[in-house]
Amino acid sequence: MIELQARAFQEEDETWTIEIPRLTSRTPSGETIPATGSAFTSRGIAQAALELASAWLDVDPSEVAVHVTVDERRSSR
Repeated sequence: MIELQARAFQEEDETWTIEIPRLTSRTPSGETIPATGSAFTSRGIAQAALELASAWLDVDPSEVAVHVTVDERRSSR
């Protein structure tokens, strides 16, 4: 079982952004960015995080556990 930590925060448009810091990639400029996904509602965060991790790692969702910390404050992005 692969265990990961994620964080979710609400955007100004009321959607939720999910980031998994341990799963990263590099941009063409060399910046490291975390795997990022989204959910339309707070109830969808856990499932979206699981789907993001399993797709990123190319494994079945049953092989991944994602523990999400939810930040209720809206992002300042």
